Amino acid sequence: MKFTFVPASGSSIVFEKNAATYRLLKSYDGMSIELVTHLTQTAPYQQGQTRIDTRFEPREISFDIMIQAASLELLQAAVKDLAASLNPLLGTGHLLYEYEDGTTYTIHAIGNNTPTISPSNRGLTWQHAKIDLVCFDPFWYSSPPEIVYFEASGNAFFPLDISSNFLGANGATNTLTNTGDVETPVTILISGEITNPVLTNTTTDQSMNITLVMSAGDTFLITTAFGNKTATYTPSGGAAENGFKYFDADSVFWQLNPGDNVVTLSDLTIGSGCIVSIEWENRYSGV
Repeated sequence: MKFTFVPASGSSIVFEKNAATYRLLKSYDGMSIELVTHLTQTAPYQQGQTRIDTRFEPREISFDIMIQAASLELLQAAVKDLAASLNPLLGTGHLLYEYEDGTTYTIHAIGNNTPTISPSNRGLTWQHAKIDLVCFDPFWYSSPPEIVYFEASGNAFFPLDISSNFLGANGATNTLTNTGDVETPVTILISGEITNPVLTNTTTDQSMNITLVMSAGDTFLITTAFGNKTATYTPSGGAAENGFKYFDADSVFWQLNPGDNVVTLSDLTIGSGCIVSIEWENRYSGV
């Protein structure tokens, strides 16, 4: 297995058992088990409690490494580089977790502190250290992301698939499969001539209804992540603008449930060059 930490800025650092500088040791925590809080209420004279909801807490990940170098000076430089990459002031980065077979998962992570250096567990060319990360979004994501397309042919859409997902056969209908165990947000890009597109997740019975006449070269970008929903309309040759005003009041920025999600795209008119893509990462509570 291998960890790769990609900071918000700077070069990534690889931790694995055969690494020349940052050798991964066997001790690591926080990969699968995750703390949750059960929200409950109790009525007078009730036996037990009534569950209202369950919330995942931020995930904490830690692992031990051995920093190695050919000299004391190079060792000190490696420690300094590691501390700089994990500086929490840089913001949130990514931790990639790669299995022996190449399967990779990623999680948004930030240094919970600088690396813990043990002054008693070191030599002239090696130094034991502990890496502590906190993941305020506690879920793991598949890597690379999945993507499917709706493309216009004449005056109708048809589904085009470049992933391993099964596509529906009827017009502008795709089956998007979230193989994870947690609902996951999507990123939608609409490009080209289209009038009043409607994107519906029929599995959750939620729709995004856009009232807009788009021309060739126009783009509309939508993300549905909780706490980070975005909608940006960019006309051809013009400046990007807030796209939320083009949604009707009943629109819901839907996500993909675990399993199959049947998604449909409808419109009033489309141009032959219009393309709509939907991208997502399968999301997991543990790996």
